[in-house]
Amino acid sequence: MSVLRLHQAWFVVRVTVPAIFLLFDVVTDKLEKKVHELYDIVCRLEEEKYDWEFKLRKMDFEVRH
Repeated sequence: MSVLRLHQAWFVVRVTVPAIFLLFDVVTDKLEKKVHELYDIVCRLEEEKYDWEFKLRKMDFEVRH
């Protein structure tokens, strides 16, 4: 390769690689937000499940006694 082609190739690499890392940062941020959102949903559902199980045990106890 000629020196000019090497400089052009190096310029493309210097411009492209940081752009890729910036893209990963954006994707990582979105992914982190989604993970937190899903975690909050799971926590809320676990709380609801616990409440329902408690209500069912209480109703079962009242029926049997």
